Amino acid sequence: MGKLRTILGSFAALSLLATLGGCPKPEEKFTEFEARWCTSAENVAEAFTYCSCSTDADCGGVTSGWICEGGSCTTGCRGSDGNGCPTGIDCSSTDATAGKCSIGCDVGPAMAGEADGLYFFSLVPTLSPNKPAPLLVTLTSSAEGPTGLQFSLEVQPVDAVDRMSLVGDPFTVGPFAVNGDGSFEADWGSVEVPGETNPVTDSILGADLVLVGALCTMVDDVCGIANGQITSPLMLDLAGTTFYMEKVDSIADHTEPPYLNCAKDQGDPLP
Repeated sequence: MGKLRTILGSFAALSLLATLGGCPKPEEKFTEFEARWCTSAENVAEAFTYCSCSTDADCGGVTSGWICEGGSCTTGCRGSDGNGCPTGIDCSSTDATAGKCSIGCDVGPAMAGEADGLYFFSLVPTLSPNKPAPLLVTLTSSAEGPTGLQFSLEVQPVDAVDRMSLVGDPFTVGPFAVNGDGSFEADWGSVEVPGETNPVTDSILGADLVLVGALCTMVDDVCGIANGQITSPLMLDLAGTTFYMEKVDSIADHTEPPYLNCAKDQGDPLP
């Protein structure tokens, strides 16, 4: 999972930030949080990269996209005898060696303009696995760029409480190149998520975000994994996040609860 770990990287941090909020010495609270997280029987399976491990099982479930390498948990997968990728995502390894989770199209990439439109975007943090950070995204593609197909996204944050109200200012990311198999790696760079979009706390979070997915022909929805790093208020490298983009005519048309991943698991219903 790489760089995003997302706006959610942010969000995985969310729970961390809840611990930090209002504290005059956040580094002390961070140390306390780290100690609790890395030793928690419930959470050690999703440990951060600085937590120690001896087997893949210490780093997450069999579809977590996390493996143990060199005594630390890191993003990756194994074709056998270890953890694989989230459902619907392939591993580059076919045996017990470490590989990467990757996504491609069974048929082929979308044609320029084919995937264009409005999407309800759910970004799912590892520490808030059933409560996504919602965004409304407009995708525009063109027959340009180094691979002959690229796309850009206009991103509008949405309130996580009702998953309907638009909050904050929209921003544009891209263009991103689409590979011959339809796969892409979309580096959003440094982005900021309004507090209302944060599914865990109301804190504004900064993050570096990278999405790994595929833009496929005859497919309305886009899904994949999100990598990244929280950049404020603390640096925190996180992974294990997923995203799902559901094509809609308007925000009111999105599936509720929203889809969370390529397996189309759904999140928690609204209160």
